[in-house]
Amino acid sequence: IGSALAPLAASQEAGSLRVGVVQGNIELPGPQTFAIEGKVTANHAAVSRELAEHAEAPVDLAIWGETAADRDPRESSIVSASLDSAARVLDAPILFGFANMRDGYRWNWLGVWYRGSGVDEGELYAKQKPVPFGEFIPFRSFISALATEAAQVNVDMAAADNPALMRVGLADSRTIPVAVGICFESAYSSVIGQGVREGGQLIIAPSNNYHFRTSAESAQQAQLLRFRALEFSRSAVQASTTGESVVIRPNGAIQAKTGRQSAEYLIESLPLRTTLTPSARMGEWPAFIIMSACAFFTLLSLAVLIGRALSARRRKRPGAQAPRASAPRRGGGAEGRDGNP
Repeated sequence: IGSALAPLAASQEAGSLRVGVVQGNIELPGPQTFAIEGKVTANHAAVSRELAEHAEAPVDLAIWGETAADRDPRESSIVSASLDSAARVLDAPILFGFANMRDGYRWNWLGVWYRGSGVDEGELYAKQKPVPFGEFIPFRSFISALATEAAQVNVDMAAADNPALMRVGLADSRTIPVAVGICFESAYSSVIGQGVREGGQLIIAPSNNYHFRTSAESAQQAQLLRFRALEFSRSAVQASTTGESVVIRPNGAIQAKTGRQSAEYLIESLPLRTTLTPSARMGEWPAFIIMSACAFFTLLSLAVLIGRALSARRRKRPGAQAPRASAPRRGGGAEGRDGNP
């Protein structure tokens, strides 16, 4: 009954986009692989070449995972060469993730690589919601005194203040606005919703899951992204470095996915949509109202409980006068009239 009252649209409103999702894989242990400059990028370039060889037609856009470029390509000639080679073979731009250091912090980025010209400096996105204890340590000096594991995150990731929207120019002269998030930002309606409200016609959320190996963590992320797809009626893509990578339709249906801890690719055509759902239009207001109401009733309940506790304490205080018993009333019969018992 609920689905009939709220039908889930999945039709094209602004054409379609043929995407190639590239999952290059990261050999374990991951830190050792990342220590080799260009290794992770080369893995993704190799799978990109395989995709290009087997595709019946070129893709409009290739999507690599979070930090699939293991160095900032603007600083590493090895990484930039691999990216440019892959973009030329694919004959398409590549939306990819990379990280760098700046001002003592680590920054997690998404960029678009165009063959021959490199990264579009005007269309970069940096992560807004780093994961506490995973990507940064809150109250570092205090927490470090309690848990030595905090030292494993020796450089905090910065939280950026930028719109979650990227505009990608395609070979056919179209420019597609894309709502974006990185990794667990798929859990944040505020992040993805911002990109949708600003014009995003699909959602792309690159991820890096090698820390979790073949556990269900990447599937959990995919379920979060499915909810965003349903919430905003947008196609959605989770591109992982190690899997699982998932392509989702605007009605929440999974169109295709890869395995975990593997090198694979997906080629899928997705509908682009422009209609804003009520959730997109309302933004964070429903959540704000509900949380405010919950806070109000919680405080009211606490006030009532505190008032009752103080009242009970006053009644039990030593020296407090006990209530006096009422004197018995005399009866109205003959015995009472003359005062004799």
